Amino acid sequence: MSDYIQTISFEEAEKIAERAAFEQLEPFMNNSTIDVLEKKFFEAECCWFFFRNRQIEGPPEQNLRWGRAYAISKKGELRLIVDFLDEPDKLQEYLLTMSNHFKEKKL
Repeated sequence: MSDYIQTISFEEAEKIAERAAFEQLEPFMNNSTIDVLEKKFFEAECCWFFFRNRQIEGPPEQNLRWGRAYAISKKGELRLIVDFLDEPDKLQEYLLTMSNHFKEKKL
């Protein structure tokens, strides 16, 4: 298998995640001056995970819309993912799973 070559910077990935988060979270934001993303992020070989600002929440029945996290491959591919920020073991396992997925698919 060929090596995975990163084509975007962390800053570019963060911008992709911010745009996606704003699109998902804007209807649930009551304060437009707060950041849509948490400062905390996680990195693996082929991706970064970003998380919504915990101050932004919506109704439980719309959790699939506002309760997601954002995986950005190091080639700029976006995936909305399960938010395991509060479950460190699951988070690390999922981070490696997604990184391997991006690598295998060359995304």
